[in-house]
Amino acid sequence: MDDEDRRLRDLFGPVTVPDDGFSERVVKRIRRRQRLQRLLLPLALLFGGVFAARPVMAILDEWSLRLHGLASDLVAAGSLISGLTGTMVLVVPLLVAGALILRWLEE
Repeated sequence: MDDEDRRLRDLFGPVTVPDDGFSERVVKRIRRRQRLQRLLLPLALLFGGVFAARPVMAILDEWSLRLHGLASDLVAAGSLISGLTGTMVLVVPLLVAGALILRWLEE
């Protein structure tokens, strides 16, 4: 190192600034807040879950009733469709024949 390097090192070298424990107090405060946040978030989730359990159960109960009603409606529709298949066996060929006859008459 030459003289200029030494002067620059002395000029820009590490400087200690007395802070009378300010940095330690700031770090303690930040760590205390982090611990508090880590504790409060799970507690808030637990309390929120307890208060939300009853409405959620009511919603699930309503959904199950609606799904049961939908299933019974589908069964009724299935029986209706099975009853209509005999009629459809007669009607569909007549519709096809009618469409073919109309096309033949247009020509």
